[in-house]
Amino acid sequence: GPLYTSKQIQGLYGPAEVAINAVDTMVEGDTFEGVCSATDSNPPASFSWTIYQDGVIQYIDATSHTLSFTPDSGAKELKVECKAGNDVAFITATHLVQIHSEVQAVQIDAVHDAEAGQ
Repeated sequence: GPLYTSKQIQGLYGPAEVAINAVDTMVEGDTFEGVCSATDSNPPASFSWTIYQDGVIQYIDATSHTLSFTPDSGAKELKVECKAGNDVAFITATHLVQIHSEVQAVQIDAVHDAEAGQ
């Protein structure tokens, strides 16, 4: 009856899955761009991000599903966490990014060019 219908409408549930879409490697000086996605939830999920640069937490104010962050010069690794959910449930996704110095990046390109020339 009507009671069942109203319960369905009011059904609150958290997201089943949360994922970060981003690169795994980047070059020093570039800006990291991450996109966090969550499966359907009621109410809709809100997002928060945490960034660890070489293991040290970075204080950022990022509450949308997208994140832009430029690592410090000399940083080697980012660990990015996106926490998404609502009052019912939160899920945290984690993503690791290796940062290469400009010199390393040039060397990698040179190797690719040499392989392509064979």
